[in-house]
Amino acid sequence: MCRITSTVVCTFALVTVLWSDSAFAQCSGNNSEQISDDCGDTGFEGCCTIEGTSQWCENDVLCEVRCMENADPALVKCGWDDASGFYDCGGHTQPDPSCVNPWNCPGECVPCGNIVYEGCCDGQTLTWCECGCIRTIDCSQNTPPGDTCGWLTDPGFYDCGQLDGDPSGAFPIDCDKDVPCVPDCTGKDCGDDGCGLSCGTCDANYFCDGNDQCAICTCMGKECGDDGCGGSCGTCTEGYSCQGGTCVGGGTGACGADPTETCQDYCGEQGAGGCYCDEACVDYGDCCPDYESCCSGTCTPDCVSKDCGDDGCGGSCGTCTEGYSCQGGTCVENQVCVPDCAGKDCGDDGCGGSCGTCTEGYSCQGGTCVKNQVCVPD
Repeated sequence: MCRITSTVVCTFALVTVLWSDSAFAQCSGNNSEQISDDCGDTGFEGCCTIEGTSQWCENDVLCEVRCMENADPALVKCGWDDASGFYDCGGHTQPDPSCVNPWNCPGECVPCGNIVYEGCCDGQTLTWCECGCIRTIDCSQNTPPGDTCGWLTDPGFYDCGQLDGDPSGAFPIDCDKDVPCVPDCTGKDCGDDGCGLSCGTCDANYFCDGNDQCAICTCMGKECGDDGCGGSCGTCTEGYSCQGGTCVGGGTGACGADPTETCQDYCGEQGAGGCYCDEACVDYGDCCPDYESCCSGTCTPDCVSKDCGDDGCGGSCGTCTEGYSCQGGTCVENQVCVPDCAGKDCGDDGCGGSCGTCTEGYSCQGGTCVKNQVCVPD
């Protein structure tokens, strides 16, 4: 398989390549050049530099073709060749649609920051986010009318050859303006919507778990520890410690039960009788018989700056009154989502409801019904 150049001919039976330098011998194509004997993080699928050069790894060396120097205008751009499955010179400038193989060569990716896929315009320079990296096109280099930058209604992003900004105002045309945060509560009962607001609160006796789902406060199957809402399921007696809601220790393994092999007064070091009392003994299997009951019980409860929740040792720092839930050790008042359709004709009301729907021929953009436009070939 060969890379596209301006003159190379590739067939299954014959490859005609006119090498201009012996250093090119490991890179396919007569316009290709070996630029390093170390491929680094670049694979055979390759990448594109900001200058539009195609680079790839071949025969364990880093090769490149300067697409912009090709005599054929159809081969002056660098992008993903979907048919071949790698980056190459051609008329395409798009990245791998799966984003598995980034467009930017290693070290050239600039994080998107507040720039989104819909993009924006910095004068005549088109800027957008794709596969986690900033992409730009200088539209002024195009022949008119493609030398401008503006909003393309269908499919809905900024592009060369367009004028004006997004009519809905959801995506400002100027890149130096902050793009409005778009709340997302998909699949969430509670928790943050991604814009600093709430996706909902849980009823009494429920709490918001790590998956933003309302889970019931319960002590079912527990004899100690936290109930999930800042309450306690019980505490363990001396010589026992709470592990996963169960009191562990006691019996013949009670701390100090066998003075010849004990961790009593030896936690964190070698115990009496040659056994050990540090965390590594669990991995090595040489713990003293009473390691769990002696050393797990040395936990120091910590309720500093906490009104509720776990004290770190299976105990409780307090419970919240009705109408409040424990979040990060603080009792926070449960909030009720208030629908807001101010200035909206359609779309989400912020609480999962609707502000209305648009009639046929119109679509909802930023809460406003905008007439669908038909593209007219020019």
